[in-house]
Amino acid sequence: MKFAKGNIFFILAAALMFCMEFFSIWDKSLTFDEGAHAHYGLNILRGDSARFDDSKMPVSALNALPVAFAQFLQKNVFVGRLPAVFFYYGCARVPTMLFSLIVLFFLYRWALSCYGAKSAMLSAFLFAFSPNIIAHSSLITTDVYAMGGLFFSVLSLWFFLRKRSLFRLFLFSGAVAFAMISKFSCVFIYPLCFAIFAIKYSPFLARMFLKRKRYALRVFAVFFLRDIIIFLAVNIFLLNSAFLFNGTFRALNAYEFKSSGFKYLSEIPLVSLLPIPLPAPFVEGMDWVQYHQSTGRNFGGIYMLGKIAPPGEGFMAYYLVAWLFKIPLPTQLLFYIAIAGYIFHRRKNRLSIFLEDEFIFLLLPAFFYFFLLSFVLKAQLGVRYMLLCMPFVFVFSGRFLRAGAPESRW
Repeated sequence: MKFAKGNIFFILAAALMFCMEFFSIWDKSLTFDEGAHAHYGLNILRGDSARFDDSKMPVSALNALPVAFAQFLQKNVFVGRLPAVFFYYGCARVPTMLFSLIVLFFLYRWALSCYGAKSAMLSAFLFAFSPNIIAHSSLITTDVYAMGGLFFSVLSLWFFLRKRSLFRLFLFSGAVAFAMISKFSCVFIYPLCFAIFAIKYSPFLARMFLKRKRYALRVFAVFFLRDIIIFLAVNIFLLNSAFLFNGTFRALNAYEFKSSGFKYLSEIPLVSLLPIPLPAPFVEGMDWVQYHQSTGRNFGGIYMLGKIAPPGEGFMAYYLVAWLFKIPLPTQLLFYIAIAGYIFHRRKNRLSIFLEDEFIFLLLPAFFYFFLLSFVLKAQLGVRYMLLCMPFVFVFSGRFLRAGAPESRW
């Protein structure tokens, strides 16, 4: 009965979330960069992945699908008689809304598996009625896709490590590839996933090393190497596919880089001749992003609490301030209580705090990206960048209503 009530609650939350997204934005004009995202998405559908901007990504083709479909109907079915509403840019916002519902579904399912029905409903409620999620799920931008890509990557890694199989490895590879075609900040998923893997298996590896079980270590190393090769092969193939294999295997010396880091690499004699198994628009985008990060030319001076940072610099406390002022206070309070409860129940074994799945798969990704946004990435352009952390915050906050064992497991 509880599971059925949870499903009904999820359906109602999803329906209300979609209605708020749809009716709040339908008659609103385009924001600053929505048109450019839609334009690049249409270019992808037309077979052109050439870059004209540093941040536009192939995932925007999802938003361009309604427009492309309307153009097809206009030309082949209705022959000039298709109502103008089908070409309205509000239709191009719908795919982002639908994607947010997919993220909501998997967030609900993961919380249900970890903490039970009541916690899952709380996590779904926090996500579905988050003003920041609703606002950015209604736009033709890539922030929500990147948020979902990171969330799916960590979720699929958790799924894979619970029971390793080729199918689950392919799911993990596909999730990471989707994140990579959504936003360049998702490139840090690779070190994040490596850190998750290392922490997850550190107790096992330590035991095998202390007991000198060399054969077990060799078997582990062989399977780990196999999985890495398969993961990279699938990941690189999907990444190239999204960019239509444009400039794949182009050598570094064939590019005209802007950033000092990429220029330095292209000037190393042997390295500059190496063919890069990545699409040219992706490599160019990474270069342009790094250049704009270092110069601030693409976004100017960062403003916070009455101060403006010099070009190319930001504030270390920017996202802490954004968290305190832009995230609803009940969400913050539930997260703090959840952390306190998690630490309290493990106070007798403090090391276990960092070895439990709750820390490895929920807290670590949130803290990892919060650290990156605060100390590494310089494009401090509002709370939308912090959306990457929020699904993990919502799932973990659901433990506030945890009662006994979870009712459903994947």
